[in-house]
Amino acid sequence: MSRDFALAVRASPAREIFNRLLKIAEVGQENFDFSVLRQAITAHYDCMEAERRGVVRSMQIMSEEAMCLTRAVREQTTSYLQAILDNVKDAILTLDYVGHIETFNPTGERIFGYSVAEILGRSIDFLLPESDSDGTWAFLHACASRSDYTPTDLAAHQTWGVSKQGKRIPLEVSVSSAKFNGREGFILCIRDCTERHFAEKLIRDSETRAAIIAAGEHRILEKIASNAAQLSILGSICTVIQQAIQDASCAISFYDSEAKCLNYGVAPNLAREFVVAMDGTPTGIRFGSCAAAVYLARQVVVADVQQDALWEYRRDTAFAAGLKAAWSTPIVASGAHIVGTLAVYRSNPGLPASRDYELIARMTKIAGIAIEKSSVEDALRQSEARFRGLSEQFSLLKN
Repeated sequence: MSRDFALAVRASPAREIFNRLLKIAEVGQENFDFSVLRQAITAHYDCMEAERRGVVRSMQIMSEEAMCLTRAVREQTTSYLQAILDNVKDAILTLDYVGHIETFNPTGERIFGYSVAEILGRSIDFLLPESDSDGTWAFLHACASRSDYTPTDLAAHQTWGVSKQGKRIPLEVSVSSAKFNGREGFILCIRDCTERHFAEKLIRDSETRAAIIAAGEHRILEKIASNAAQLSILGSICTVIQQAIQDASCAISFYDSEAKCLNYGVAPNLAREFVVAMDGTPTGIRFGSCAAAVYLARQVVVADVQQDALWEYRRDTAFAAGLKAAWSTPIVASGAHIVGTLAVYRSNPGLPASRDYELIARMTKIAGIAIEKSSVEDALRQSEARFRGLSEQFSLLKN
């Protein structure tokens, strides 16, 4: 190495590190050992390579951490979405473009009763066999036949499904088209409307029942106002109760306070044999609901005739007529005296609903008015007859 080269190396800013390495090469030394220089340069490059590998390893670690974080976020998101799908109120199904079921969430299992293994791969017709042409399937076929059809149909269609047990289920179905990994398909959201359907039916039944009762009361009051026959009025009362209470047969009996017994009045739907057997029943706590109601002077409700002690002496009679429940209410006229009983019989054991109690109480009161009015009119006619008889006798005596 020449003296000029050594001075150039020492003066160069970019080669400052080499200046430190070449301190051994002092100017003026003719005998320079190049092996020492090679060792110093090799050690320097080895250090640089170690630093490079450290940087590369750090980048690899950072990349792996980023991938792990991405995977964790994806798994957390998937788990979160799966938890939502598992707990929503709707059954969520995905279908391929021909209507075969590809996914089926737990709500679908609860609604239809099928496990995922039993339902995957089946046609949606298996669950919704009664879908009409104007509803869900019209949309599905439109989506399947038109590649340019992209809008989402979120309107709910009313239809019926069938459970694993063969039970028809009222449903609302909304459909949307979708792509799964580039494939055309559908997403179905199915809601079980059983509770709402039942509630709507109760409302309809209540409205129908209210209309029946209102019309029946109007007819009864018209008959009372027009002085119709007593048995006709009481028969109309029985008819209203039988129309308003399911599985009901009504009977109205008259109470003979002198003989202490109940006599047949009207019983439109009861077997003649039962009516005859119960006619003249003495009042007491073991001769049936009506006899007990008069004896106790209160309403008597027997949920199961075959088990209740109040029917001990008339149990076989009720059994022969197919009667399992008996609800009896005393008919009370003014002065708080009992003039009869109104009884509701059913062929199945059970207690009245709250609205049944209200209806029975109202009809019993009207029956009391009708019976008392008839009694007053009978007493008036008898009084008039006696008055005419006395007038005739007075006329005869005067002449």
